[in-house]
Amino acid sequence: MMACLGPDDEAYGPVSAQQINNEYLMLYLDHFFQFLFPFYRPSLLEGGRGWLLQLIATNRPLYHTTLSITACFLSVAHFAASMAERPCNGYALDELSRRASISFASLQQDLQNLHQLDSDDRLVRQACIMDSIVYLQRFETLISNSEHFLIHLNAAVELFNQILSENDPGAAEDTPFDTILRRLTRPLWSGKILGTPWTSDQAGFRFFTALLIVDDIVASTALNVPPRLQRHHQALLTNIDALNARPAIDLQDFVGCQNWIMLQLANVSALAAEKHIAKQTGTLDMTKIVADAKGIKDILLDGLSHLTAPTPEPKKSNILDLFASRYQANTLPADSILVTRAWAHATLAYLSVVVSGWQPAHPEIRENVSRVLEFMTQAQTQTQTIFRSMFWPFCVAGCLAEPRQQERVREMVEKLEPRRLFGTVSQALEMMEVVWRQHDAQPDPGLRDLAMFFVGRGTGQLGRALVEAIKADGKYELMIFARSTSAEKEKAAGGVPIIAVDYSSVDSLVEALEKHKIDTLFSVVDANNGAESEFNLIKAADKSKATKRFVPNIWAKFFPIAKSKLDALAMLENTSLEWTAWYVGWFLDFYVAPRVKTYMFPFSAFIDMAHDVAAIPGSGDVPVVYTYTFDIAAFAAASLSLPKWEKETYAVGDRLTVNEFLAIAEEVKGTKFSVSHDSMELMSTGKVTELPAYEPLYSVMPKEVLTGVIAVFGVMFENGQFDFEGKHLINTDFPGIKPRKVREMLVEAWGK
Repeated sequence: MMACLGPDDEAYGPVSAQQINNEYLMLYLDHFFQFLFPFYRPSLLEGGRGWLLQLIATNRPLYHTTLSITACFLSVAHFAASMAERPCNGYALDELSRRASISFASLQQDLQNLHQLDSDDRLVRQACIMDSIVYLQRFETLISNSEHFLIHLNAAVELFNQILSENDPGAAEDTPFDTILRRLTRPLWSGKILGTPWTSDQAGFRFFTALLIVDDIVASTALNVPPRLQRHHQALLTNIDALNARPAIDLQDFVGCQNWIMLQLANVSALAAEKHIAKQTGTLDMTKIVADAKGIKDILLDGLSHLTAPTPEPKKSNILDLFASRYQANTLPADSILVTRAWAHATLAYLSVVVSGWQPAHPEIRENVSRVLEFMTQAQTQTQTIFRSMFWPFCVAGCLAEPRQQERVREMVEKLEPRRLFGTVSQALEMMEVVWRQHDAQPDPGLRDLAMFFVGRGTGQLGRALVEAIKADGKYELMIFARSTSAEKEKAAGGVPIIAVDYSSVDSLVEALEKHKIDTLFSVVDANNGAESEFNLIKAADKSKATKRFVPNIWAKFFPIAKSKLDALAMLENTSLEWTAWYVGWFLDFYVAPRVKTYMFPFSAFIDMAHDVAAIPGSGDVPVVYTYTFDIAAFAAASLSLPKWEKETYAVGDRLTVNEFLAIAEEVKGTKFSVSHDSMELMSTGKVTELPAYEPLYSVMPKEVLTGVIAVFGVMFENGQFDFEGKHLINTDFPGIKPRKVREMLVEAWGK
């Protein structure tokens, strides 16, 4: 009976609502799961897919996320016939948001409760949390929401590594993965013995481990870093001894692509990262890069030469065949061969780019791109179901497509109906269109790679405030440079024209600067995506006949991870540009967002305004400058009228010690905070007292990384690096601009 299906503590509504939930689950299992994972069809003796129902029913995040996915699928199905542009709307959209919120809340609660469990229960919960994160990540990709992809991937990878390290058998013959599976078993069930099904915990952990391995490898190609799980590949993806006929994880059973391709793709990504770092450090040895690439290429070509669809051997049939064979599905072994070939040729094209640079007309690249597009067309002709399994090859081939092939790529996307069920394919096409336009400018192919195009740029936080301030000043014509533009983006920017530019090409940037007669350039490029864009902007501004002034993306005091900012200043010293670096202290917005207008995110470091607690760095008696971003923007807009810029510009909103800030916070909120102090010794080890305000940020940045960054800032606070005493302030040049003070802002945000 299904009336009670769901987590034990699920707050059920009316009976009819629970019946709808049950129907949603069965629709998902019968139809939607097979669409999302067409290659996953375990036999009955392997446990079938029954583990999924058990896992969903007992895991709150998976339960809520599954209902969200089903709501989206149903909405798409209902609207597909009318070709509606926004299928996930109305009730379905409300369901998506509500269920997703519940999923996040459940994950946070589970993470907080891990320390209360014994080792066996802890392992089960760790595995379930990892499963949930990967599952939620796939759900967000399905609805074209890639904003938090890396956040969730980092969290899943960190948790997976933690699980393996805690279950390392040491000198024993088992691998950590084998140890985990053994500990996740139940009496009479092992999953490792032929003929016994996997338990729900075992099957779920294997399934989501496979997806995590693939996601990690694909993400590495976009980030120019080696796959973070590469050190586990040998144990998981290869036959480590003669007794194991198959590897621990056979990716062909999960995503359709054979292991040897993924292993070589990981090697190409690691080679790309090695080359990238060597170029930055001046230690590039192309002889070694070429030699390593040849070894990878030989393996890929040899594998392709032996890649043939298996021919089933004739044998007598009996009733047990029904239980030993895999579930019937819309995919056949030939489909897996097709997918594997597409990944292999895309990997060969990627390898050519790593070695020779961005050269779409190169015969090898052109041949491999043509083969991938051929396989994609074949897949669409047979069934669109496996198209999603070839998304990375599609992106590679699309970016490298020559002009005569680009219309073919567009047609492929147009044929995907309903488009909503193919995740980020529309975003991928937008990325390709940008790449194609940039290629028309004929930049140096040696300066471009795949990672450059696989990472997008978000809307700047301080940049938006600058745009609004300069526009409000009304004295200057304002334009925005971005990788791509659209009417919607210009509308969001208040009607300010957005000019599409290629940050990887100095010549194209020079052309844009001169064409639009840009006199002054403010840089707010995303520092997280590398310093190359900033450096190219400086070079282009120096070469441009129109550009005279430049503001680098500094806007804060230096700290150890900001070496690129120092490099930018050193580069500016060798130009003919007039430039200034802005220093504005600590953003006051962090303590009032989102209660006061700001484009910054809440980040109550050291003083947790929402929870009335504080962890003071050091003594707390060293002055710190706090400045509101809209005041910074107002000063920056006004500085355009100055006849001459100093090399350093200091703006101050308010200057208080952390203890003085705390006293104002207690006064405004009418309560005493719970206060502790973190010593310099503690912060020097990268540790701080954790505040409740930090917990929501752990989904954005791994806990260890976030607390380490906060510790760095705590040391800087205590060392006086956020104090500008004795500096000439731009405040004195523009006394009419009255920056907002800490008390004023806290009263507006938190006053009763």
